[in-house]
Amino acid sequence: MKLTVAVEDCIIGAVMGLLMVGLSGKFFSLKLPDILYALGFGLFLVFIILDLINEIANFSGSMMIIFLTFAHNIIDAVLTVAFISKFTAYTIPYITDYAVPLLSTPEGMFYAGAFLVVANAIWIFTAPMHA
Repeated sequence: MKLTVAVEDCIIGAVMGLLMVGLSGKFFSLKLPDILYALGFGLFLVFIILDLINEIANFSGSMMIIFLTFAHNIIDAVLTVAFISKFTAYTIPYITDYAVPLLSTPEGMFYAGAFLVVANAIWIFTAPMHA
């Protein structure tokens, strides 16, 4: 269930990762209102869910790729929900207690953003190989 291209969730994930790197202030500084970050991660969560539905509907290909896709989407979803919780101050059980404190420091935000950028870029560039 893809809307436009096969890697639309990865593109949004990489953009959100760049925004987190910018918010951390490590390489560049980019501060936007918290609601924009929350809306961006909300959109990213929708595309993660669509990607999981697409994977289940088209359950074919290498088992390793399928496993990696599910693992990557789950990690992305946990990070996304944690960032939504952080930017909206909405309490989500376990996520708010364990993940949000890790993402509240500039270093944690930088590494989470770097993960989103690098992991989603890998999927973007390798998508033609496992399509």
